[in-house]
Amino acid sequence: AAGRLGVMTSVEPREEPAVNDNEPRPPFNATESARGGRTGIAGPSGMAGDTTHFKRLESELLEKNALLESVLENVDACIYTKDRQRRYTYANAKMAAVAGRAPHELIGRTDEELVSADIAADWRVLDDRVFATGETQSGEQISASADGEIRHFWVVQIPQRDSGGEIVSLLGIATDFTKFYRLKEELARQATTDELTGVRNRRSLLE
Repeated sequence: AAGRLGVMTSVEPREEPAVNDNEPRPPFNATESARGGRTGIAGPSGMAGDTTHFKRLESELLEKNALLESVLENVDACIYTKDRQRRYTYANAKMAAVAGRAPHELIGRTDEELVSADIAADWRVLDDRVFATGETQSGEQISASADGEIRHFWVVQIPQRDSGGEIVSLLGIATDFTKFYRLKEELARQATTDELTGVRNRRSLLE
């Protein structure tokens, strides 16, 4: 029978480590065990909890970014950012339309590359003030469409700082007030022009 089963080998008895019943043992902690305990190895329960937490944070971040993008694209104003070299780092659709381009065509370019020299020079004045003073600046600027139509904007530019307090870019918000500008001009014209004859009235002569 032993030949049919193969060669029999002897088995040495294994020595078990001695257990000291008097040595105090730390109490079992279920929460610590699930997180990996003192070994530093996260258990399945801990990893699942961390994954769920990060997924929730990612989802919330995506929702906030989508909301911000919706606001920037639908607000009735031109929104943009420029770095210290005056290159666009962001532009919404309304800002891009002023330059007669698509939004992505503004990124990495300066005003001198996008609009006429005189318009670019006008826009640069406010940029330079922001970087020179480190303070919010505002003022009137003009733009010209492809067909030569002049439009008027009220622009507010705000310096953006890094964690060290250095100004790294500016945020610009430009509101088109061309209709109000033209209305103001028309009211001024009516105040100094006779409606029947179309010539300057007495008031304009006195002024």
